[in-house]
Amino acid sequence: MKTISILLFFLFPVHSFGQTYSSQVPDSTILAFMNWEIKNGENYTETRNIRFHRKIAPKTLKFEAQNFHKPDSLSPFEAQPELLFNRNNKLDTLFSKAEMDAFFNQYNAVKDTVWSHKIKAAKIKSWKSPLHQYHYAVPLFSSDGKYVLIKKSFYCGNSCAYGGIYLYEKIGDNNWKLFKILFGWIS
Repeated sequence: MKTISILLFFLFPVHSFGQTYSSQVPDSTILAFMNWEIKNGENYTETRNIRFHRKIAPKTLKFEAQNFHKPDSLSPFEAQPELLFNRNNKLDTLFSKAEMDAFFNQYNAVKDTVWSHKIKAAKIKSWKSPLHQYHYAVPLFSSDGKYVLIKKSFYCGNSCAYGGIYLYEKIGDNNWKLFKILFGWIS
């Protein structure tokens, strides 16, 4: 009996029964948003043709811990971190302290650094050329599911790229509208 248990453990790893991307948000929720984002998000320099898929880098982007909490040992001469919830971008009034902590807990719960599920209208693989390639972080959802934060970027060549952290608000069953771009950049 012990031998069978050990054999089953190696044939069916424990991690295959859990969530892939986050221990707090179901993969189905993450993938539903990503499918919506790929279909409806910005489309720069590539033509939208039904036969072509959006090129997605397999490795996920990462949020930074400093996006959620200001370091205690920051001197006035150091670069200020890109805090998501601050007075300047007014997210400190949109979200309660408990909600801000929930986003941080989701950030800590992200498990996988590679997109391993199929996403509609996307082609996920390691590309020879980084041109016209999208990069996405695992999205973070508010506790009530009304808001989602996602870090994303697009590279289209030298002096041709954009990115930032995007906050979307849910409207309807599986539709979202852009609420705010945080720390957006373009070159």
